[in-house]
Amino acid sequence: MGNEEKSENREVPAGQVWFDRIFFWFIVSLLITGILYTGWGLFEIANLPPAP
Repeated sequence: MGNEEKSENREVPAGQVWFDRIFFWFIVSLLITGILYTGWGLFEIANLPPAP
């Protein structure tokens, strides 16, 4: 019983709590890719030579 009580009373580390939030990471991944691709696209548009 001693081992079972110790495992039940252990706190979950903060890092594991953040890594277990799958929807948080899904939204973060969408934001990162959206910002990167939008920023890259705007940079490419800004550096296009003028049309003749």
